[in-house]
Amino acid sequence: MSSASPQINKESSISISGATTQANIYNTPSHIQSEDFGFYFWLHIIVIGIMYLSPFLFPISIILFGLFSYRLQLLIFKGCILTHAEFHSKDITQKPKNSFYGYYLAKIGIHPDLKKLTFILNVIIPIIIFSTAIIWQLLLKNPTYFG
Repeated sequence: MSSASPQINKESSISISGATTQANIYNTPSHIQSEDFGFYFWLHIIVIGIMYLSPFLFPISIILFGLFSYRLQLLIFKGCILTHAEFHSKDITQKPKNSFYGYYLAKIGIHPDLKKLTFILNVIIPIIIFSTAIIWQLLLKNPTYFG
């Protein structure tokens, strides 16, 4: 008796001992591959984490500089330079084909409207970060970690 081990062929079907079952493996959470978590992924995670924590870490002047720099990169490069690097954009003056959030949300089975996602990330989140900094630092008079 031979042992039946699953095999995945190029047509994205799974074959076990001659029986074939079609599977859309590219849109399921289980198809996240180790190369999805390379250097630029982790750099993105660190930068995003610092950005979300910035109202508690940095004075408002640094946050304003960071938000201005973020907006400037969106205008000049039509997107995030880390996203361009991660998804190997050929021309960094064109909008990247993928977005960091859109790509990884799709990997776990969440498919948001990309226009709404972009609006939230580029307009709503910066407003929330700046508002949180004003409330935390000016109204509540709490100190920041680096200032």
